[in-house]
Amino acid sequence: MKKSLITLLVTSAIVASGATFACKGPMGEKMNMIEKFDTDKSGTISEEEFDTGRAARIEKMVSMGRRMKNMGQAPMFADMDTDSDGELSSDEMKAAMEAHRAKRRAMHEAMREERRAMRESRRAMRGPMMGQGSGRHPYCKHHKGKGRHMQPPAFEDIDTNKDGMISPEEFAQHKAERHAK
Repeated sequence: MKKSLITLLVTSAIVASGATFACKGPMGEKMNMIEKFDTDKSGTISEEEFDTGRAARIEKMVSMGRRMKNMGQAPMFADMDTDSDGELSSDEMKAAMEAHRAKRRAMHEAMREERRAMRESRRAMRGPMMGQGSGRHPYCKHHKGKGRHMQPPAFEDIDTNKDGMISPEEFAQHKAERHAK
């Protein structure tokens, strides 16, 4: 019983891994664009073959439910045909695909840098008072929880001669003492 269970598990693992390795590209098959687009097997791709192949690829991806959000950035035939002979050779196709990949990598790197800058600016806006969350104000002298430093001074504290009125001299003295702290 144990041997058959182990054999079954190993066999299913091998079958599952084989199915995983069979999917080479995003559409489940090996991605050789020259072979896919070159319908007359001439070794080059005409503009008509290119347009037909691209339309079929788009239709297949749409039917799979894949988003086509950057389709407007895809290179056009005229951009890829560097020698302007009306045909795309395998070298032209490879160079165009590599240029497109490099452009996308640069775009992703710029977006990554922008996100990093946004994160740092948010951190800078928080300032030192909202650091890692110690719960304490870094500039505050903790007055043992009494909150006296936040209350306005009592009338009796300012009226030093106890005559029931605050004179300009008493107020100036109180102001100087308060700012000296």
